[in-house]
Amino acid sequence: PLASNVGYGANILGSDDNGNYYLGSSYDQFITVVDADGQTRQLGSLSEMGINAYGVKALESAGSSSVFALVDGNNGSAIVEIDGNGTAREVVNAAGRLWVDMVVF
Repeated sequence: PLASNVGYGANILGSDDNGNYYLGSSYDQFITVVDADGQTRQLGSLSEMGINAYGVKALESAGSSSVFALVDGNNGSAIVEIDGNGTAREVVNAAGRLWVDMVVF
């Protein structure tokens, strides 16, 4: 195993290009990162990062130290970039619509 006990409800997994794994949940707001050495730390909640969302649907690499997260909130879906320090920025908003998945190519 890469890591264990990384948080209740974590059911979404993604990684950045440096081999860090990011865990999110479609049931809560918390994002956890597991580095290449297996060290686990919680980045915080989406709300703490300034993102108005209640869960994560998908996580995909956004480069060497961040991931794109497809999130759902009261105003529909959005894609945000989250880095290993817990800094987030909205990339695109679905303007009230719901997206079900995300692919990065």
